[in-house]
Amino acid sequence: MRNKAWGHLDNVVLYVLPGIMLVFSAMGFLGYNHGSSTEWYVGFTNIFCAAMVTILPLLKRKGWFIAPYWLIIPVSLNVMMYGISLFLGFYHYFWWWDEFTHMLSSMLVAILVFIALGAIECHTDHISLPKPAFLLATFLITVGIGNAWELFEGAVDFLVSSNHMQDIDAFDTLTDTTMDAVGALIVVAIGAVTLRKRRFCKEISGMWFEGRMAVMGKRWDRRCISPDDPEYEDICEEIGRLKD
Repeated sequence: MRNKAWGHLDNVVLYVLPGIMLVFSAMGFLGYNHGSSTEWYVGFTNIFCAAMVTILPLLKRKGWFIAPYWLIIPVSLNVMMYGISLFLGFYHYFWWWDEFTHMLSSMLVAILVFIALGAIECHTDHISLPKPAFLLATFLITVGIGNAWELFEGAVDFLVSSNHMQDIDAFDTLTDTTMDAVGALIVVAIGAVTLRKRRFCKEISGMWFEGRMAVMGKRWDRRCISPDDPEYEDICEEIGRLKD
């Protein structure tokens, strides 16, 4: 049964947006794409983007993670922008497009990392990240994900026998990872100015994954203390109550 937070806009994100991506994928396979990317590369990339767009709405439909619209829509549009602009040849015709999309994507990834770390911070008693460490972890994880994306592009090249990555030099990859770092740095800078734990935890609690995060937080707390500690049994009992 769907949760009460599910609305008509969620149906659009779950069904219409991936459908649009699959149309561009089919057109790519048929050779209607522009620019220098091969038909197979464009086609498979748009299929991957279509699958990515469904993740947040599916989690919301199951009630596992109620992402607000201010998060779902930008993330979905950003993923679509990558696939569609690849089909239209923007990366070939506009030299700055690649840098712009990498920076924007990195900002959205950094927001997701920020939320994930914040969820851990708000649900554990024995683990506490100082604000500088919290922001640094957000930056490093985001940059790491950006590097993983470059590896994914290379893997797609290999799987479909494309020369997409070979047609660009190593400097382009370095520029991409630099823009990933710039995007992450922007989010970290905004977080450094606006981060207030109480307000942030209240926002996290509105995403409806409190139960799972509370259990996870207590499990982390349990790992931080010795089984001989009197508090250990109390934490185990609390985990049992939360599961029930």
